[in-house]
Amino acid sequence: MGLLALAGVLTWRGYAFYRLGIDARVDHADFRTLSPSSDIGHGYGVVGTALILTNLLYLVRKKFPNLRVGSVQAWLAMHVFTGLAGSMLILFHSAFQVRTPIAMVTSITLLLTVFTGLFGRYMVHFVGKPERERARATLEALDSLVPGTRQLIEVGLKKLPPTPIPAHPTLLACLRLVPAWLADERRRKRFVREALHEISDRAPNDDALVREFWRLGSDAAWHAKRDVRVAWSAALLTSWRGMHRIVAIAMILSVSVHIWVAIKFGYWWIFSQ
Repeated sequence: MGLLALAGVLTWRGYAFYRLGIDARVDHADFRTLSPSSDIGHGYGVVGTALILTNLLYLVRKKFPNLRVGSVQAWLAMHVFTGLAGSMLILFHSAFQVRTPIAMVTSITLLLTVFTGLFGRYMVHFVGKPERERARATLEALDSLVPGTRQLIEVGLKKLPPTPIPAHPTLLACLRLVPAWLADERRRKRFVREALHEISDRAPNDDALVREFWRLGSDAAWHAKRDVRVAWSAALLTSWRGMHRIVAIAMILSVSVHIWVAIKFGYWWIFSQ
């Protein structure tokens, strides 16, 4: 909500100016306040840059997980908010125009950083954590209905190991292996279902227990698939974070050059007055 409110205020303040072509803006009343080198427009860039630098504190917090200065999840939320808010302010600082090579590079690296960061944030929820205790409890419950089920499934799954994850996975290597990992998921899930069909005639002759047998069997197949999904998606997330760091470093370098150029030509914002 905060980001939407910020976007709404910034758009409301300068919509009449931003909607004009570059040549027509010179004669607009807001040219001296909202253009990139003006007081407010320049201020957007300064505050946006400060937010992005604050955004980097999350990396420091991750290095020291035992510090009692807020949870890692709270810092991650701050990381996302300051990154998006800072990027938005820099976008309005540019007044939606890219007129120099350094501005072009800064804009591209900024967009890539935001995109890779948001996608990585989504992947955090996608990955999840192994649920070994729940999977074990499911197999034990199946074994209580049809003795020998747990051993049958565990032995069979050991014969279907997932495609190995590289020791130091790169993003390209992980993407190449995704089809193989998806095939591993289907293979393990299919095996569990086929194994259950083979022993289904040994299930108790009771409708309620039969339904419970197949419900537990569906859970067991899901866990067999999930074990592979958690492993390969975690490796993909790690490699994706590596790419996010690379584009973030490129963004910081381009922003630094942008700031240096601004200072060199005397754009000191309010401090030059």
